[in-house]
Amino acid sequence: MPESYSWETRESAEELYIINGLTYEQVADHTGVSVSQLKRWGQESSWRDRRKMYRQAQTSIRYDVRMAKAKIIKSVIESQDPQKAFAFNSLVSASAAIEKEASGQPKIQAGATRIIKTSQDAVDALRDAVQKKINAMLTEPGALSFAAIKDTKQAMEMVEQLAARYKPDTEEANIPGGLSDEGAEEIINRILGTSK
Repeated sequence: MPESYSWETRESAEELYIINGLTYEQVADHTGVSVSQLKRWGQESSWRDRRKMYRQAQTSIRYDVRMAKAKIIKSVIESQDPQKAFAFNSLVSASAAIEKEASGQPKIQAGATRIIKTSQDAVDALRDAVQKKINAMLTEPGALSFAAIKDTKQAMEMVEQLAARYKPDTEEANIPGGLSDEGAEEIINRILGTSK
C-alpha cells in the first residue's frame, strides 16, 4: 500500500521545489518524502513549468523595479519634489523586501537564543546583536532614524566598554557588578527590538 502524506507535506515540498529552487533530492532531505514520490507529484502538478514561470516572474519584477527606481531618481533630482522622494523611498523599501524574498535569505527567528556562559560570551552576543541592528537599519530605509542611530551608538559604546573590561584571555564569570546572563539577554532583546 502506498504511503500517504499530509497536504501540508505536499504543499511544503512543492514550495521548496518551485519557490526555493531546490532539487528533488534536496526536497526529499527536507521533507522525508521519497524522490520518486516527489517526481510523481511534480509531474501531476507541472512543478517544472511552474518553477520556470515563477523564476521568469521574479526576474521581470526585479527588472521593472530597477527601471522604476531609475525613472523616479531622475525625476526626484530634476524636480526636488518631496512627494516623489517619498515615492522613491517606498519603492526602495518594497524592492528590498522583494529582493530578500527572492534571495531566499532565512528570516531571523525572534525566539532564537544564544548560550551565554561567560562575560566574554555576553560581550560577543551583544556585539553580534548590535551588528544585526546596524545591518537591519541599512537594509530597511524605514528603520533608519536619529533615535535609532543614537541608540545604536550608545550600544556600541557599551559593548566596547564591556569588551575592555572583560578580556578574552581572563575568565571573570564571578566579578562583582559584572553583567548577568539575564542582563545580557535583556540588552540583546532591547537592541533587537524584541523586548517583552
